[in-house]
Amino acid sequence: MPQIARADPRSMSLPQLVSHGREAALRWRIEYPAFWEAFFQRLRELREEVRLVEAARLLHIFAQLRLVDLELVDFCVQLVAEAEAEALLDLKEQELTQAAEALGAMQRPEAMAVVLRPLVARVHRLDVGLLVRLLAVAKEVGCSMAGDLADAGCRALVERNNNNNNTNNIVVVIVVIVVIVVVIVIVVVV
Repeated sequence: MPQIARADPRSMSLPQLVSHGREAALRWRIEYPAFWEAFFQRLRELREEVRLVEAARLLHIFAQLRLVDLELVDFCVQLVAEAEAEALLDLKEQELTQAAEALGAMQRPEAMAVVLRPLVARVHRLDVGLLVRLLAVAKEVGCSMAGDLADAGCRALVERNNNNNNTNNIVVVIVVIVVIVVVIVIVVVV
């Protein structure tokens, strides 16, 4: 049994608890109910300290678990959904994409749209594969920002191509644009 499974969350601060949960869920994939019950108990005690950054990180954890506390999930979703655009700028692209994917997996399209807004502005920083994956998740849950993300992604890909005249990049850009257009058409049809 890894050391993390023996750690006692009762004395952990919120940042320690979030880190503990991330390692348990993402690295070790712990599914032991007693472990997660102790985690959620401590998280309930620290609930008043949870802010946007922690909520986004917790959503990523929750999306990996079979056993969750729905009240805490709803609380974190609400924090993210009610976040102001400027507050979301404090999150890194990776945290935003993880939160967006988690919200998509949890079928929360309204909150996902809030998280995707700042990603639309930063789409030029995203890997093409990640962009396509986000578009697929957004389309699947009926997120209102799917079209804006696809449009911004297409513009970013064209700009990348203008900055690099490599023929292979042109082919990749054309293929990605076709995929994005297909996703947009599917979103519009659904």
